[in-house]
Amino acid sequence: MQLAGALTESGEVVCPGENIREGEEHPGPMRPGDSECSVLRGSTAVGTRTYERQERSQSLERRRDAVNSALFLAYGATGSLVTWLATRTRPTQT
Repeated sequence: MQLAGALTESGEVVCPGENIREGEEHPGPMRPGDSECSVLRGSTAVGTRTYERQERSQSLERRRDAVNSALFLAYGATGSLVTWLATRTRPTQT
């Protein structure tokens, strides 16, 4: 599921907490020039990010999700192949 999400995610930069623009909270995606996005863990603010930093953070997260998903897919395929090879019947020699 992560691979599909990483490959199809839109390019919108979304603040994971509160996006403050000109002193007011604004819902929805961030815009270039936005400078105060509160990053939340649960309900606690742990920092702020600019538009550029949030864009870079989302890009890195998508890339990490795609790589991890590809590795899990390869691991699963390899395991399935090994299991199939180990359990297939072999012809008897006379």
